[in-house]
Amino acid sequence: MEGIRVLDLFAGTGSISLEFLSREAEEVISVEQDRELFVHMQGAARTLQATNWHHVKGDAFTFVKSHRSVYDIIFADPVRS
Repeated sequence: MEGIRVLDLFAGTGSISLEFLSREAEEVISVEQDRELFVHMQGAARTLQATNWHHVKGDAFTFVKSHRSVYDIIFADPVRS
């Protein structure tokens, strides 16, 4: 998976994003609406010094409607509560 760009929608804790990063993805964008989970991902990125892991706090559907980048993989795993 080296060199790929990944979009992780409904990222939650960021565990899937971290998996892509561990497999040498070039860039991972994680979109999460929940404030606590978003802060958790930011902390993990700082701890790991993952400069190629970018975070967006917001609604995944809104993000997709307004974002026009190209990705090799788009991972979406919404959980309804």
